Amino acid sequence: MKKFLQMLPVLLAGFAGGMAGAVLMQPTPLLAAQSSQKTVPKNVIPLDIYNQNGKRVAYLGPGEILQGTFFVYDDQQNIRIQMGSYAGTREKGQSLIGLHDRNQRLRLLFRLAGREDAPTLILKDTYGRDRMVIGLEGASEEPYIRIMDKNGVVRNLLMPVK
Repeated sequence: MKKFLQMLPVLLAGFAGGMAGAVLMQPTPLLAAQSSQKTVPKNVIPLDIYNQNGKRVAYLGPGEILQGTFFVYDDQQNIRIQMGSYAGTREKGQSLIGLHDRNQRLRLLFRLAGREDAPTLILKDTYGRDRMVIGLEGASEEPYIRIMDKNGVVRNLLMPVK
């Protein structure tokens, strides 16, 4: 029971991060980039960048909460890189950089997390689960490396020596 209680915060943090990443980093944020979805001040000019073949390769402009947002697309118009900040209430304004695979699945997320804006690197599997999380714990800024095996068991590789 003691071991379970020690792992509960890790499991909850992993679940919350996975859910946030799954919701925020799917292709749907592109809808926020469309000017028809938001009333944008007249002096704001979103910038779509096209290659010589007329395909959009990047977007720079306001995101869902009118924060700065930057997307890089591949030749099939799929998101490959996303930069900006979270729109949610608890994480609002926290920076993120997401790398997507050829199927637009978020695979690598570098973000700031928690009240202390702790740096966090999250490696995701093709199902969007956080398989490895590397970062610094909130106020203590102690480093951690957490992995989740194929059965969903989370282990902290930097457990303190007793």
